[in-house]
Amino acid sequence: MTIRELADEFLKHKKTRVKLSSLAAYAQTIKIHIEPYFGDEDISAGIDSKRANKFIEDILAAGTSVRYAQDINTTLGSIMNYGNLMHDIPYRPWRIAWPSRNLNKHEQIKYFSKEECKKVFDLMEEDPSPKLLGIVIGLTTGMRIGEICGLRFSDIDFTEHTLHVQRTVERVSVTHNTVTFDGQETAKASFDRNSNKSRIVINPPKTVDSNRIVPIAKLPYKWLKKYSAVIGDADAYVLTLTKKILEPRAFRETYKRYLTRLGIQYLNPHCMRHTFATQMLHSKVDVATIAAILGHSSPAITLEIYSHTNEDEKKKQVNAVFGKLFK
Repeated sequence: MTIRELADEFLKHKKTRVKLSSLAAYAQTIKIHIEPYFGDEDISAGIDSKRANKFIEDILAAGTSVRYAQDINTTLGSIMNYGNLMHDIPYRPWRIAWPSRNLNKHEQIKYFSKEECKKVFDLMEEDPSPKLLGIVIGLTTGMRIGEICGLRFSDIDFTEHTLHVQRTVERVSVTHNTVTFDGQETAKASFDRNSNKSRIVINPPKTVDSNRIVPIAKLPYKWLKKYSAVIGDADAYVLTLTKKILEPRAFRETYKRYLTRLGIQYLNPHCMRHTFATQMLHSKVDVATIAAILGHSSPAITLEIYSHTNEDEKKKQVNAVFGKLFK
């Protein structure tokens, strides 16, 4: 049996067990990384640790980040575990010799400065729009772009000044069949991993911890309340003021145009999330609070991602403590 054959079975098995977007992610990883590497190699005897380590070593050498390589390794392990259960293919989780944390340079986290954020906030006061409000929300809550696209006025608690992150909008590969939604907004669509077509789906947030309550700062609260009063429809989406979704791809284009208009360097929209986390850290907000707002499962994840972005603050603190001793 080849990886391709086993992967086809694995995806059919997962079809009714995971979200459509997760299924598409599995398929993409298999198609781009796993199948091309193993080709039509017979894996009936399993994949030993030496072979698995060579695979990881090669994809890292090709430029894949350690984090993504770990995801790829997890997917390959899941396929082999399925093969063990259904076809008695030998499988025992292999030990991967990951690069040392000290040798593995952190991927540089990019974020907007306070001055750049202020330009966005000032424009919202001068020339407001629902889409610009989406950018303000991204910078002040750390919400993911799909979560912002899925935000409705019904998610806003105007009494408590909070919003509930409970859905995300994604574009995934599916067949030509029309995508519909049930009462719980779970996407129903057939799936074809070889299809180049895609559809918009609405899913629950990325993880259990991503379903969260987030405080709203004064500026976005002000405009959310104004738009809510004008629209008067709790089911309307914040970015469109209607029941029509603005998909992430369209929001990215709007985001890019606003940055150009304001003369701000272009950074990936996910950097709004990085900006929120980094500015909160710089303001000495405790990591547990930041992790809860971002929807991370633990503060350790937040620290792993963002602690190294605080180099200037570290220098300030060291000089504040010891500088006066060397005058």
